[in-house]
Amino acid sequence: MLLVFLFSVTTINALEFNSTAGYDWLFKQAKTSNYNKPITDLSIALLALEKYDIQDGISYLESKKTADSWNSNIKDTSFAILALNNFNKDIFKPIDWILKQQKIALTSGSWLIQVNTNTNGQFKVRYNSGNNEKTFTMFDNKISECNDYFINVKTCLGSSIKQYDEFEIDCSNIGCNKISLIYEENNNFYIIQENDGPGTLVMENSCLPSTSGSSVCDYESSLYATWILNSLNKDTTLYTKNYLKKNVDRNTNIKRIVHNSLLYAITNNNNYLEFLKDTQNNLSGSFDNNVYSTSIAVLALKSDSIAERAKDWIKTQQIKNPSAKDYGSWNNGNFLDTSIALYALIGSSGQIINPSAYCGDNKINLNDECDATYDDEGKLIEGDDKKCPGKCDSDCKCKTTTTNECTSNGYYCCSNCKTNADHYSQYDDSCASNKLCCSLC
Repeated sequence: MLLVFLFSVTTINALEFNSTAGYDWLFKQAKTSNYNKPITDLSIALLALEKYDIQDGISYLESKKTADSWNSNIKDTSFAILALNNFNKDIFKPIDWILKQQKIALTSGSWLIQVNTNTNGQFKVRYNSGNNEKTFTMFDNKISECNDYFINVKTCLGSSIKQYDEFEIDCSNIGCNKISLIYEENNNFYIIQENDGPGTLVMENSCLPSTSGSSVCDYESSLYATWILNSLNKDTTLYTKNYLKKNVDRNTNIKRIVHNSLLYAITNNNNYLEFLKDTQNNLSGSFDNNVYSTSIAVLALKSDSIAERAKDWIKTQQIKNPSAKDYGSWNNGNFLDTSIALYALIGSSGQIINPSAYCGDNKINLNDECDATYDDEGKLIEGDDKKCPGKCDSDCKCKTTTTNECTSNGYYCCSNCKTNADHYSQYDDSCASNKLCCSLC
């Protein structure tokens, strides 16, 4: 009986999901901030708000590009590419910038070639784009020139480790039945490629740093960039998949869901799907009880049945009380979580009507008590606060308190806090609409 009750609650809450309230909250936050949000967060918000009048936001995102990237940051640039592609903007140069940031990834271990046969004799390996060739002798399943069962690409074949290389195995003389490319590290063997011989083995061995100029591989930057370029069919010269597969996290909450979800989207390998099925909460449908990771899983899984259960859980996490401060949002007014939740639930094709009115447009609209903009001294600049002069808050409601908690504590209501000044967000509501409580303006 208890289980039935729990499922019933989940279903009812899912039906109470209010997409319009969510979009209105997100649009207001983006618009009233003049779209001044972190690049990744803004990009996801623009994807979710496609049906709104967000041309100013698109222009703002484009304006933040320096040379061919955003902040010289792989993740920011990747999400900006995804958003701008959705609005038919030119993304060729930013994609080329990402591809040029690739570094050689797996170097601490050994790259090995294995040729399986029951026949003694000679075979050839061509490498370095076919410019080099070496002959090997197989005797009792051991390669004489290497004194081993494997050809070590670096020490026995004599080839340098690259981001990309092809090894053409000509073993028809000895009737080879299988050829393999293997990466070994600390006595752990990872089969990179295995197919019938003779044939070609391909080494894809790159990663991406977090920012341009860094020589260190960054997993999440590599993952997000690969997922996004793969979804746009622009990843043919991005050689990160082996690095991603080898270093996938299956233990850390949140991270494990993001890693396996996006790898499933990139590779379509059911091993990642099975992992997600095993880690999904059987009762709620969430992944690690987290809005962001569950939304990423939905985006990766698309129409899979477990994605539908995850969507229902995301809907239950929306703030649905119309009197609540952040009504319509997720995670108590979290901009990124709200953006990705809406994008995961509806995508960028949601049939949302462009809003002609919203809280923050300096006009009294439905459910508004007031809507006004003030200067740093609390004087009315624009809008309507006749119902409560000087006391209209950022939610278009008349403030009930007569004490300005910000100024009474010795702080200032500012349009923006001075660089290095402290921001006392708990007192922001005491200030005029869209003002911040700061130690210095």
